[in-house]
Amino acid sequence: MGEGQEWTNGFWDCCSPCKICCLAFWCPCCLFGRTASRLKDPALKEHGSMNGDCCLYCLVGYCGLGFIPLMMKRGKLREKFQLEGSGCGDCFKSFCCPCCTLMQNEKEAESRAGLLEKGGYQAPAGMEYK
Repeated sequence: MGEGQEWTNGFWDCCSPCKICCLAFWCPCCLFGRTASRLKDPALKEHGSMNGDCCLYCLVGYCGLGFIPLMMKRGKLREKFQLEGSGCGDCFKSFCCPCCTLMQNEKEAESRAGLLEKGGYQAPAGMEYK
């Protein structure tokens, strides 16, 4: 396992919120595209679910290789936010449970994007003696 921060959302926390769960199950390419857009533009000011990443995921998925772009996007997410994990873990999770991987990626990107918009983590002020 690589050193890094813990994920804010567990891998098996996949039924909440229902909207992301349904999107991951019935239209995974759109969720993949939205997560890719969120990594480029955290506020999703210029967002379209049907983008190049979505099309790539859809086309590769029809060949049974959808885990490859999912694994690569998960690696970029881990790298960008310095999250714990490894390439082997990304591959295993993307191959064995792509729906859970899609949901965790989206929820993590969404929660981390909120921190970026607020200026990141602010350390509390130190103790003062009076």
